[in-house]
Amino acid sequence: MKNLKNIILCKPGKVPVCQLNGVDYNTINYTTKFNDLDEITFTVDKYITLRDGESVKSNGYDNIHAFMEVYIEDIGYFQIREPEISNEINKETKTVTGVSIATELLQKDLVGFTVNTSTTASLEMLADNNINSLGYPNEYITFYNPTNKQLSLLDLVLEKAVGWSVGTIDDFLKNQRYSFDNINENIFSFLTKTLSSTARCIFTFDTINKTCLLYTSPSPRD
Repeated sequence: MKNLKNIILCKPGKVPVCQLNGVDYNTINYTTKFNDLDEITFTVDKYITLRDGESVKSNGYDNIHAFMEVYIEDIGYFQIREPEISNEINKETKTVTGVSIATELLQKDLVGFTVNTSTTASLEMLADNNINSLGYPNEYITFYNPTNKQLSLLDLVLEKAVGWSVGTIDDFLKNQRYSFDNINENIFSFLTKTLSSTARCIFTFDTINKTCLLYTSPSPRD
């Protein structure tokens, strides 16, 4: 990875701890994925050598463990899996693997999620002032409604995902309307599999701003 400046170790929730100064930048491998979790791997030396020749433990080395996070400058935040420790003669290293903190969306479930079916449990029927005198909705839920979150599919999906919101979205997608009946799955799976397949769109995740970015298939637009 070229022009990489800083890798910051963080506590869960993007709380900075320190800059990792033992990273071997030649080992960094960053993989971006559409409709999946981005991944990064790199190696951290336990000890670094100062200019005067003294060997000291590198910053944050002992705190690199599962569920901590790393911020890769200008790229994003990653949740660390349990690192692998390697011991050679006079040298110990940790191989760090991190997955996009969009993994948080795997831990939030949609339960009985129903939209645009006109049944009593369907969310358009529960939106404020949205039922006419005949008992039907005045408006249905569209893919993304920036003026009314109660009628915005993406906002309704992300409701339980604290801190996450909608970012860039192709205009073509905004007014599309889809029906889902009694969906029970985690948010990440719904977005990247069920909704992506139905709407023929691609999701990526901006973990710095915690936003979902959507593009029409076959590939993201510049």
